Amino acid sequence: MSFKNLKLSVKIPLIMITLAVINSGILTYISIYKAEKAMVKLTEKELSGFGSGVKQSLELYFKTIKEDLNLNAESSVFTMALTDFNSGWNALEGINQTQYLQDKYITNNPNDLGKKLLLDAAKDGSLYSEKHALHHPYIRKTLEAREYYDIFLINSQGEIVYTVYKELDFATNLLSGQWKDTPLANLFKAIQSNPEKDKIIFEDFKPYAPSNNIPAAFIGTAMFDNAGSFTGVLVFQMPIGRINSLTQIDNNISQTAEVMLVGEDTFLRNDPNLEDKDDPILKEKMDLEGTKLALQGKTGVVWEEVQGKEVITSYIPFDVYGVKWALLTDMDTDEALSDVYALERLIWMVSGGILLVVGLITVLYARTITQPIKNLMVSMTGLANRDYATNVPYQTRGDELGDMGRSVEVFKLNGLAVQKLEAEQEVMKLKAEADKKEAMNMLAQDFDSRTSGIIKSLAAAATEMQATSAQMTAAS
Repeated sequence: MSFKNLKLSVKIPLIMITLAVINSGILTYISIYKAEKAMVKLTEKELSGFGSGVKQSLELYFKTIKEDLNLNAESSVFTMALTDFNSGWNALEGINQTQYLQDKYITNNPNDLGKKLLLDAAKDGSLYSEKHALHHPYIRKTLEAREYYDIFLINSQGEIVYTVYKELDFATNLLSGQWKDTPLANLFKAIQSNPEKDKIIFEDFKPYAPSNNIPAAFIGTAMFDNAGSFTGVLVFQMPIGRINSLTQIDNNISQTAEVMLVGEDTFLRNDPNLEDKDDPILKEKMDLEGTKLALQGKTGVVWEEVQGKEVITSYIPFDVYGVKWALLTDMDTDEALSDVYALERLIWMVSGGILLVVGLITVLYARTITQPIKNLMVSMTGLANRDYATNVPYQTRGDELGDMGRSVEVFKLNGLAVQKLEAEQEVMKLKAEADKKEAMNMLAQDFDSRTSGIIKSLAAAATEMQATSAQMTAAS
């Protein structure tokens, strides 16, 4: 069935609903498009805010480490400790200090591996152990309070005269010993070549053999005596655990957001997810667009794929004591756009609800037009069937339906007039027929009376002629 053949009761709602759908579709698309852009910008801003917050926390913490390092390097406690440990070291001259001290503080240390720091002093009666018993508890408390991985005191000849944890680098020489090519040795050489007060040297994370090749970073500064002579170096092995804790995002804030610190080699410098068992530091490569941009000193947000997941990544350059890092904060796009999806669903629901209401109103309103038309059609059909008793509605309305009603009423009145005229004509016809019949009857009666006299005269004449004929016959 073609559109023009549809009834108005179908056509009007169909047209109005179609227009409503088109209008609603356009408005919904525009609303979703603008809302999505606004929500995406808001999400990018929030993600950048996460990254900026973490950066501020890390900068404050690294500043604290630097201040702590300089403060302790100049403090009388650490200055005396270096002097005393150096004296104890020199008191062992004539024997292999490395072998002797590692034997007393590592090999024969009654504490398990990783807990060697619990030994305050070996019971060997040496000057070194006497000084160790004096200084070790305080330095150990300093390490535990600051959560450093280890603390080193290295004399001016490169001999590690003290460490808290007593790993295999303890009591070795960084210029000639087994670990002379390690990051710690590189740090010492850089400071020894140009010792300056309050100058910080940082060695970025690299596998460190004395610590079983776990990633290690070091920060150190020169130490001087009261005369201003260079006496050695104070070194902190950076606290990976504390750095990791500062780069975690609470699950109540985000279920998928992660903060990644990436070095110039594009390998991770932290563990973004402490819940899993894997340690990705210096193992997972983050050769991403955000990494490249951040290492170029740029700040922004990119949408990219990380480890098979579509993510939104905020990138910020991060300077660690002169070493360039990239601070990346990423979030799964599903979570990042969850508010966008929720808003889209809400807009579609509202649009659907509006269309439903519009459709209902359209149908009801269409009936206010089509039902009167149907009623007028019934009246017109009755009039067409010469039923002039049919009621014509809506004559008092001021709209087009009122005009139609009044027009139909004119047809009705004309029909009644015709009907009256036809009735009068019928009456006249009947009267004319009666008058004609009466006239014919009168004419017939007059004819009968006239023809009756003639017939009687003819009959009498015939009788007389018959009699005369008989007489003539008889006479002959």
